[in-house]
Amino acid sequence: MKYKAILYNNSCAFDSVILSNVSDIKEWAKGRGHSYFLSILATYDDISEELVINYNVKNNKFYQVQK
Repeated sequence: MKYKAILYNNSCAFDSVILSNVSDIKEWAKGRGHSYFLSILATYDDISEELVINYNVKNNKFYQVQK
């Protein structure tokens, strides 16, 4: 299984990556500015993407967004 990460600001998505674990994604997402959002989706070969977790990132600290 792989994870697709998408970074968003208030107006649009501005970067994305596919990596094999969430800790690598969080390291990749750091240092992008003051405040933005990170969505992480699980990707499978035969199943469509499934939302795993959302974070609000402020000053390189990750705050999980509760549903």
